Amino acid sequence: MGMQHAGPMTYAEFWLVYLRAHRRPATRMLHFAGTLLALACLVAGAAVDWRILPAAPVVGYGFA
Repeated sequence: MGMQHAGPMTYAEFWLVYLRAHRRPATRMLHFAGTLLALACLVAGAAVDWRILPAAPVVGYGFA
């Protein structure tokens, strides 16, 4: 995503990168949708069928 870092980042450096990556409303909405759907998969997996659980990270990271 443009900015490469040679070594480990401090929290302050990470926070600036994170804010730049999420400055567009569409990006924030996709991130929110992925998080919400991943949580829904976790709840459904716990309440309905455990086989839904592996879908949580796939769905969550798919929107990221």
